[in-house]
Amino acid sequence: VFPKKNQPGPKVKLLTLWLGTNDACILPSPQHLPLDRFITNLKQMISMVQSPDSEWYCPETRIILITAPPFNEAVREATLATRDPPVALDRKSEVTRSYVDGAIALGKELNVPVLDVYTPIWEATENGNTKKLEEYLYDGLHLSKTGYDVVFDLLIKTIEREFPDLHYDALPMVFPGWKDLDWENARATIN
Repeated sequence: VFPKKNQPGPKVKLLTLWLGTNDACILPSPQHLPLDRFITNLKQMISMVQSPDSEWYCPETRIILITAPPFNEAVREATLATRDPPVALDRKSEVTRSYVDGAIALGKELNVPVLDVYTPIWEATENGNTKKLEEYLYDGLHLSKTGYDVVFDLLIKTIEREFPDLHYDALPMVFPGWKDLDWENARATIN
């Protein structure tokens, strides 16, 4: 995806790193990644783009870290119990929260904006009320349309605040507007 530095190719203007949900699984889940390793991995990904010593250095690329959202422990546990054979709960809210806090701290340390998905959903659901979380998580783990609406709105606000030149209102049109098309020769107008 990223051309190596000093090589021609498209430059990524905005990179979002949205990790942590599966990393925060608890042992014995094979998805578990220790918190310190999770932070180290995020730091390496950021460094690959931001460090002039990296072969993928791209000073034009802006980065936003996105935290894991909360999950519905009760629904997740019930879902896993229906599997054949049943599976024990593979996550804990306090563990997920520690990965969220780790990403936020890393963002502050590296001066990288962080979009905290966890806190607004947690607060909107009265600190994880099981019934209220159902509105944001369709299966207890994955975001519903309402959950993704929260992420989208927060992302747009973060871009507007941190990188206003990348906000959709500031971006130039790539193709002519429909009013500017020569409808008799549309292909030539676009090219």
